[in-house]
Amino acid sequence: MKPKLRSRLPAGKRPSAVPLACPPALDEASLHSPACVLSHADAYPGEAEPDDEGAGLAAEADALAPADADHLLSGYAGTDYFVAGLAQPLHPGERNAALDAFLGGHGARCLALLTACNPHSDMLEPQENARRQGELRARLQAEGLSFVEAEGRARDGGVRPAEPLLAVLDAPPLLLQRLMEEFGQNAVVLAQAGAAPRLWLRPAFMRELAREEYAAG
Repeated sequence: MKPKLRSRLPAGKRPSAVPLACPPALDEASLHSPACVLSHADAYPGEAEPDDEGAGLAAEADALAPADADHLLSGYAGTDYFVAGLAQPLHPGERNAALDAFLGGHGARCLALLTACNPHSDMLEPQENARRQGELRARLQAEGLSFVEAEGRARDGGVRPAEPLLAVLDAPPLLLQRLMEEFGQNAVVLAQAGAAPRLWLRPAFMRELAREEYAAG
């Protein structure tokens, strides 16, 4: 049985009351810095970590080789993120001139790009990805969250298939972490008004990167 998610955060942590907590923009150097990764591995010290067994979620089963981690991270860096109704694609670390007006038009202050497709970067059949996306939509609707359709496309115009995404508006950060765990996603792209979009790594994945860096050192 899948663990039941809490439908709401405590009043003091609702998104309207607290700025979205997330790491600084993660460039190539900081992604390979154990100190940077570890300093942001647990963004919510007052809550159980999403990959703790005590929270009802399984801990990391397999370690990533450094080459695998580099391949995954380069995939995010090589993707443009297209959101329905947003005139320009989003890309981590680059300001988007149309973002503030888009968020304002939706009465939101931030969005998170999330998918249920291709968990842990393992390519699935289109029918299975569509089924998983349907489950994610149902979960978001049950949580009372608004979202619009989006997709990720290879930035170099290559033949890699576009990946369906959902741009979730004003999602509670802890819920995002739990959804990343449940749907097997290593990261989401966060975009806030007045700032460049950021790649936010799943905390367990961050810790795995740091462990691999220490082992390699």
